Amino acid sequence: MTELNSSFSEKKEASSLDKLKQYIYQKMIDHDICEYGYLFVDKFEILNPIIVTNFPENWMKLYHRFKLHMVDPIVNFGFDSPKPFFWPDSLGKMTTRDKKFLSHADKHSVSEGYSFTVHDAKGNFSILSITKMSGEHDFDNLLGVYRAEMQMMLMDIHKSCIGTDY
Repeated sequence: MTELNSSFSEKKEASSLDKLKQYIYQKMIDHDICEYGYLFVDKFEILNPIIVTNFPENWMKLYHRFKLHMVDPIVNFGFDSPKPFFWPDSLGKMTTRDKKFLSHADKHSVSEGYSFTVHDAKGNFSILSITKMSGEHDFDNLLGVYRAEMQMMLMDIHKSCIGTDY
């Protein structure tokens, strides 16, 4: 019986993740955003985040395999930032490890972006990053038009991950 419950739970989780992926994808398309990454994690159990992204596949394979969210300077800055930020603003005092990480990300065309954050009272954290990988958009104009909507959207996504109001 435990095996059956476990299987049902895994299918339910996969279905929820698929719905989350579709929701985020549709919201990004609606806002004319081509490249994005979303991460949700319990700050006290950081090893198993939920990640939804369309960043390059090779980069994400490395990111998952080596649990790079734990050393990602953008994610680490987001842990301490209550407000959205341009990536260059987060890189004031970079360590050698930060520089190496960003150099590696840049090789996979993940180099310039803007991130929105949500922190809740239960210790959960979400970050939504949109990147300027393709150069198809006027990135600054896009942010000017959608910045407030993107923050609210992230709050809605975060709420769906925790399954309750804050």
